[in-house]
Amino acid sequence: MSTVTPELLSEGEAIVSRHDAEEIHRFGDRIVSVEPDNWFGLYVRGVGYGLEIDLKNAVDCWTRSLEGIDDESYAEKMLPGIVDSLAFCLNHMKGGEMDDFKSLGELISSLNGMLPESDDEVIVNPVLDRSVEFFSAHPAEFPFTAYYALKAFVMTAFRAYVELRFFPVFFGKLKNAGDHIKANAEERVANAIDTDYLFVDTLVNAINGALESTSAEDLDAIEEYWLEHKVDPYLAHLMQAYQMSAAMATSGKFMGKVAKTVMNSEIPLFIKAYLSPKH
Repeated sequence: MSTVTPELLSEGEAIVSRHDAEEIHRFGDRIVSVEPDNWFGLYVRGVGYGLEIDLKNAVDCWTRSLEGIDDESYAEKMLPGIVDSLAFCLNHMKGGEMDDFKSLGELISSLNGMLPESDDEVIVNPVLDRSVEFFSAHPAEFPFTAYYALKAFVMTAFRAYVELRFFPVFFGKLKNAGDHIKANAEERVANAIDTDYLFVDTLVNAINGALESTSAEDLDAIEEYWLEHKVDPYLAHLMQAYQMSAAMATSGKFMGKVAKTVMNSEIPLFIKAYLSPKH
């Protein structure tokens, strides 16, 4: 069992709140040098990595922290630090750090499973809200990459949640963040983000259509099915549409049209696969 006293928690929370990556790492290292698997030390180190725009190591530390946590009630205490650090990391990416977000989706799922029941999603929405706050006060240094990182973050949430009803809200917040990014971006970047909104709007319209045309009883049954089965049958179509949306926003005119055609064909297939699980 990890040695985490109330005094250590209080000290760590104060250090994390100062957003000083060097100080945070010193504190985390002090703990894990004695207990390498100490969940609180790993959590703190993850916050430090996030502030250093090192998503891979941040997610790895937070995942190991959750695996070693000895009281699930502590997960709620970790949430503010993870949200702030993750939002900072996503908002400051340059492009080279755009690793596979699959592990981030798995982290979201694990953390959400330890938090109290809620009608509202407790990780994606706060990260997007923090991003809007940041871009309201600071122009993005790498605007399209910042938007694309937030979009990837929302997309990876499909690995964590099978409830379609969450996603129109997620994408609405993504567009809000995108609008704030566009306000201080070059025209070509703003145009690329506007083009990407075609994907967002098409996907949200398809999701809303599915929600409106399916009874609450059937939706509950579908969600229960996907909670127990791999989501790959519908996720494959969604990820293909997602990849085409990036090509549509950044390619030349001809390739952009081709990508748009593929994107528009994959989104209905995603909805069909989601609504028709193989029992």
